[in-house]
Amino acid sequence: MTTSGGLKCRGWNLHGELGDGTTANRATPIDVTGFTSGVADVSSGGNHTCTVTTSDGLKCWGANYLGQLGDGTATDRNVPQDVTGLTGGVAAASTGNG
Repeated sequence: MTTSGGLKCRGWNLHGELGDGTTANRATPIDVTGFTSGVADVSSGGNHTCTVTTSDGLKCWGANYLGQLGDGTATDRNVPQDVTGLTGGVAAASTGNG
């Protein structure tokens, strides 16, 4: 997280887990799409990432082969997506290794 409440990621990006709209690996931090501000909490799993927004919503992106992004699909996402039913009222995020 940045001091302005934004989010940057770097590293391996096979499933879009960096959230920049690509699957290109990044050696230096890049902005996560839509998050130059508004991030309250972040958690990264083995192949996906989730963030709580300052409006208390939950967004996730990356690998989704087991439905770990919570959007009702098994489709990988390379940009943040709303988690179904959690667009408000979220206090924290925690991800696993899926």
